[in-house]
Amino acid sequence: MTQYANLKDYFQKEHFNLISNAISDYMKNGKPINNLVIHSLVCTDDDANFNAEFELGVSVKTVSVKETSALSFIVTVRGSIEQRFRDIKVIGIRRVTSDMFPEDNILSQFILPDIPVEEL
Repeated sequence: MTQYANLKDYFQKEHFNLISNAISDYMKNGKPINNLVIHSLVCTDDDANFNAEFELGVSVKTVSVKETSALSFIVTVRGSIEQRFRDIKVIGIRRVTSDMFPEDNILSQFILPDIPVEEL
């Protein structure tokens, strides 16, 4: 299995087509997407069955005959830690400005539990 520096890099490389296709479907305008970059990743939900949900701050460029546009999205994905996130599904997309990207979080990048000090 290929090694990645963090979960954001894993999603960028292993699920590039899934995320790109989901954004294309969301836009419904047929413009080619290129330069997809995941800028941030935050875990927003996890459960006792080892499923986790993430919000990805994603930028893309669309190219048309007249112009190139830079667009930003929050892409919500869900998958199983037990499946090593090979089962990732896009469950939501919304258009945002890049300043609305969720702030990267070290706990999310490495799937570390957020344990309050009182519980240590």
